[in-house]
Amino acid sequence: KGFQRSRNVINIDKRMGDAELILRFFAFYFDAAEYKGYFATFLDNYLRSGAHMSESDLKTHESLFFETIEKVVSVFGNFAFRRFDREGKPEGQVNRAIYDVIMLTFARIDRELLYSHREQIVDALRKLSRTDQDFIDAIGQATRDRKRINTRVRRWVESLRSIGIDCPDLVFGD
Repeated sequence: KGFQRSRNVINIDKRMGDAELILRFFAFYFDAAEYKGYFATFLDNYLRSGAHMSESDLKTHESLFFETIEKVVSVFGNFAFRRFDREGKPEGQVNRAIYDVIMLTFARIDRELLYSHREQIVDALRKLSRTDQDFIDAIGQATRDRKRINTRVRRWVESLRSIGIDCPDLVFGD
């Protein structure tokens, strides 16, 4: 339910967009260094590796995903994964590039720390979405490009650090 709430939907996506979001989170979280810029191949390879996972590994994936979604919903509520417009209002559609940066960073940060800084976190994303041209470009065009992925993640991590939330550097590809 948390995942559906975060995307502000009731029904399961028959086009499997929700499944792709989950897969991309796992692939980027566990295999970021392997991303060479060929997105479909990257996801396919990770999906194939899942066929050989132990029950324990599958449980680890499931727990990680649901815990991260809970963190996201506790901070953003129904406006998770949205870009903010020029007036500072969240857009209606989920932005997959923003989904990536939020999920991948929140997965590595303590829930209580995130919750205690929730207004600052939302303001940080609002500011990046409106005023940081590097971030705006990296979430709006050629979003699967390795350089753009690294740019948006780096700018988001810098924003989190500026409000007192330590987050490790994340690098995609070699």
